Amino acid sequence: MYGSFELSLLFQRRILARSFTDAKVRSWLKEARGIYKELRSELPEIGGRRNKMRPFLTSSLLLMPIALILKREGVPIRKVGEILYGIAALAFNSTPLFARKTQATRLFSEKESSSWMEISVKSKERKFEGDWVLEFIGGESSFHHGYDVTECAILKYWKSHELEEFVPYLCLTDWAKWNALGIEVRREGTLANGCAKCDFRFIRPGCMTPTGWPPETMPEWTGCFDRGSMEK
Repeated sequence: MYGSFELSLLFQRRILARSFTDAKVRSWLKEARGIYKELRSELPEIGGRRNKMRPFLTSSLLLMPIALILKREGVPIRKVGEILYGIAALAFNSTPLFARKTQATRLFSEKESSSWMEISVKSKERKFEGDWVLEFIGGESSFHHGYDVTECAILKYWKSHELEEFVPYLCLTDWAKWNALGIEVRREGTLANGCAKCDFRFIRPGCMTPTGWPPETMPEWTGCFDRGSMEK
């Protein structure tokens, strides 16, 4: 996981360099390494590697140190969100095309659907307070499969570090990923945006989906944390 963080720092440096001096970026990323080590040791127990959704939480951790630093530095919410989105989008689009195609195909396999059914069942046991809770939705004529998330481990963890206002932007990075994979997805609400659930619907591979930016173009976006503090 630490190797992934070092790779993430390369993307972070490129995005941060667009808005801040080299001296600031170098100082912040040096500090981010130490913060990451601390945060990594504090991750909530959600079942370890047996939890198939754990990688989503550990991936969000890659961006948490710089979010903490930028918030402390007084950078506006919108600007921090744009930076987080930019880092993730750069990382997704830097993944080799063959790997993206493989992942896209796997997302629409029967094995993948079975896996989400299993995750759904286990989540309802609520064994770990910091975990996800979700309901698998079988395919219909308009989509291949989906799931409704009613509790989100990422939102819980970021909220515990007073970073809740940035989670809607983390949600938008899903769109950057799906766009890079070339799959069609529908989602009209997220918990981070104040909705009752995150309604994921995976439609089909081989199609382009929105990039997720700018936020206002997405149905899920409410701007619930940005009102009065947006820097466009």
